[in-house]
Amino acid sequence: MGTQFIANSVKIIASIFAGSVLTSCSTPDSNPVVSDLEGKPILSLSVVEKEPLTQAQRDRIYPLIRSRKGSSYSQSRLEQDIRDLYHSGYVEDVAFFAETENGAIRILAEIEVHPVLESRSR
Repeated sequence: MGTQFIANSVKIIASIFAGSVLTSCSTPDSNPVVSDLEGKPILSLSVVEKEPLTQAQRDRIYPLIRSRKGSSYSQSRLEQDIRDLYHSGYVEDVAFFAETENGAIRILAEIEVHPVLESRSR
């Protein structure tokens, strides 16, 4: 999935500024913008770990992502997921990518943990 998925998808970029999630997207010309994704069913949500996580790290981080396979895509829920990930103190960087397929979407989350957490959890 990885590189090819990312090349053909909407990239949803988020950052925290004064407690607010700021989102924007970049997309190849043929793909939808973020607003076109609202309400579509989530076909899958996969996580790519920039560095392999331990099971203990996964147990702490993955439950913070409330967007789920089978639910409808919600920009506000995804923004809350991003806020929760950053505010947990575990995550240094996160990016979400979305790709449409037959009226549904596939989401890919790239997660990078803080180096301090990475070294403590191994």
